[in-house]
Amino acid sequence: MALLKPKRVILSGLAADRPAASSVAEGALYLSTDAAVVERSDGSTWSTWAAGVPPINSYTPTWSAVGTPPVLNDGTLTGNYTRTPSGLIWFNIHLVMGASTTYGTGAWTFTPPVAARDNRILVWAIGRDVSVGPRYSGFTEGDLVAGLITITPPIAGYTPGTVSFRFDTPFVWAAGDYLHIEGTYLED
Repeated sequence: MALLKPKRVILSGLAADRPAASSVAEGALYLSTDAAVVERSDGSTWSTWAAGVPPINSYTPTWSAVGTPPVLNDGTLTGNYTRTPSGLIWFNIHLVMGASTTYGTGAWTFTPPVAARDNRILVWAIGRDVSVGPRYSGFTEGDLVAGLITITPPIAGYTPGTVSFRFDTPFVWAAGDYLHIEGTYLED
């Protein structure tokens, strides 16, 4: 059985992390999640692309924890999502810690933009300690039927799936550190 080659490469992330247009295939799309813009590469430059792209909507996620809830204070928490005609939801959440943000206790949870059909979800995340630069990636361990997303990063020294992004993991959070979450699921 021969594998089919994809017709289009779709990348997403922060606008500042977008690769050079010359380093991706012609026709590749890049969704700048913080700027809510889709761009297309012609092999040398990026240009805004809107053909067939559903509108991107903003929403305010709720950030909580399994234990004591965190308090955002002067931090920022934003979210965007888009819905395809078939009911596929693509979303992102961007949390930046402020000087007076408190982190609560226990695993952090976030609300998705719309109700999910079931708990099948593909979610990935990046947490960054801006003072020393390491980035930690994670995957979902959430239950969207209960309306919550919990992200579990693979951390050296821990068994994958046992430690979530939380008040003290994968590093001690401070002002400027961020957690960026993206995912897809089917709406209810």
